[in-house]
Amino acid sequence: MTPEPQSGNPRPRVFRIIEDEAIVNRLGFNNNGLQQFEASLRETLESPLSSLIGVNIGANQFSAKDDAIEDYVRGLEAFYSLADYIVINISSPNTKGLRDFQLKGEFENLLRVIMNKRHTLALKYDGRKTPISIKVAPDLEERHLRALVGVAIQYEIDAITATNSTVMRPSGLTHKNYDQIGGLSGKPLAPLSNRMIKNISEITQGSIPIIGVGGISNADDAWQKFLVGADLVQLCSALVYRGPTVVKEIVVGLADRAKKYDAANFSSAVKLAREQQKRTGPYI
Repeated sequence: MTPEPQSGNPRPRVFRIIEDEAIVNRLGFNNNGLQQFEASLRETLESPLSSLIGVNIGANQFSAKDDAIEDYVRGLEAFYSLADYIVINISSPNTKGLRDFQLKGEFENLLRVIMNKRHTLALKYDGRKTPISIKVAPDLEERHLRALVGVAIQYEIDAITATNSTVMRPSGLTHKNYDQIGGLSGKPLAPLSNRMIKNISEITQGSIPIIGVGGISNADDAWQKFLVGADLVQLCSALVYRGPTVVKEIVVGLADRAKKYDAANFSSAVKLAREQQKRTGPYI
């Protein structure tokens, strides 16, 4: 969601690579804007829901740097009392300049404003602290990642979502659509995403929950995300290729893997599995 409506990039802007269950997209954050989305969300919330509502907010495509920060503030204000959590998207490859917010100075300026606004909103809504996650790219150099995570720890961010799509193209990809400009998601993203999750986990030492995203299409993929450091997982491209039933398949598969560790709960099983991995070999 961006504050003002925007149509995104010209079509065609989504390209499937069926053989690899991959997608290249350059959508450009197309959406109907804050006002219409807020109205739709309020209508949805009139009926009781058993699922969590997450709102992903970004800056408008043609906003200048200072205006872009205000775009995030507007999104935070609009959905603070409605969402179960809010994702600050600073990693979309299809909005010019957006990824600059991942650099330490830019990120610190943005996060300072966001967390100050969160403090004000918490007072307004009787102490409610809606969790905030930062969504990062899989293409960040390690030095930039360490600096970003350091700032996230300093400002006590609630979670890190790792990762968005990648502008890189892993070796061995030959389909003509891989040459299209845009972010790559789906199965080929998994190794990059897993490496980023592992690095973040090692830097934070478990102090910040990690939402693992990228290349999950079955229970094995999801389990691997937990092994390398994720606390929660999300998927997107697999829904395109396998439909919504893949979610149940993954949940059942994860439960079966957890049972092998005779643990009290899923988190305990993951902890035991990670310890076993450390003894038997590398994560990735």
